[in-house]
Amino acid sequence: MSIKDIVKKLLPDSAVRKITEKRKQAQREEKRRYIEQEAPRFTKEDIVKGLRDLGIAEGDFVFMHASLSRLGRVEGGAEAVLDALLAAVGKTGTLVMPAFCVKRGMLGQVLSGEVFDPEITPSSTGAICEAFRKRPEAFRSIHPTHSLVAIGPLAEELLRDHEKAETAVGRGSPFERIHDRNGWILGLAVLSGTIVLYRTYEDLRDQYPVETYLPDLYEAKYIGSDKQVHTMRMKVHDPDLNQYRLHVRPEAAERFLRLMKARGDIRVGPVGMSDSFLVRTRELFRILDELLDEGITFYVTSTEDDVPDSVKFAPPVKKESSG
Repeated sequence: MSIKDIVKKLLPDSAVRKITEKRKQAQREEKRRYIEQEAPRFTKEDIVKGLRDLGIAEGDFVFMHASLSRLGRVEGGAEAVLDALLAAVGKTGTLVMPAFCVKRGMLGQVLSGEVFDPEITPSSTGAICEAFRKRPEAFRSIHPTHSLVAIGPLAEELLRDHEKAETAVGRGSPFERIHDRNGWILGLAVLSGTIVLYRTYEDLRDQYPVETYLPDLYEAKYIGSDKQVHTMRMKVHDPDLNQYRLHVRPEAAERFLRLMKARGDIRVGPVGMSDSFLVRTRELFRILDELLDEGITFYVTSTEDDVPDSVKFAPPVKKESSG
């Protein structure tokens, strides 16, 4: 038995989580120092070239997830990355990004009682998305937890009436319209586990094998286009499932990407100092259908930090917390 196994057996879950978070915080700090002091430098032009090589052209519709830190040292920071992205799609293209408010998690956000204001509420989805939200030409959807922001001729059409949707990411939402438009999903220096449309896939597929929502509806407040405060009742994702999902399991996310690449057209190539990926929305859903037919989901059956290849992507069995 390894030392890690002994520690996990002796300590309560709450203590193990604290130790794990401290270790991850130290890793993040080490990475920050590397980027500031040693990582290669890139310009706006370098980013545009990387996007072009990946396959993005003027006039494209792109839904993007991004990590500024994983791109390396970009001269001009987040604003330069945004300039590169908008230059790549051109004036006839549309760029969409998440502007979520889920720093506390979806459940924590709605329980906080905070009133979502699309004009001033900051996003929790990284420096690039937050800088994008602040651009004067940006249009933001109205949703207390899962708002989106866009620039381009399709912005309002795609993001309208988000607050009226059946769920945050499912039927009647901008996420469904993003799928229907068959635009690109761009993972800019991020892992494939961050793809938000995985959630949309779960919502749109009948009898998905994992129950992803809590049974009750929760109230959340927002400021509407009439500048008045409104209350909506909404479904909330089950936070206990997060420990099994790809977005918190880097090793599993990489293996899942390999499974998807083996079944369809997913482009992977360098932008900045990290690999990025590009896939059409309908192609993504076709690949996910094929994987689901094989019993493969977005969840792993292990909560270990290192997920071996033997662990299956299957519906998890949630465990009771011991602390």
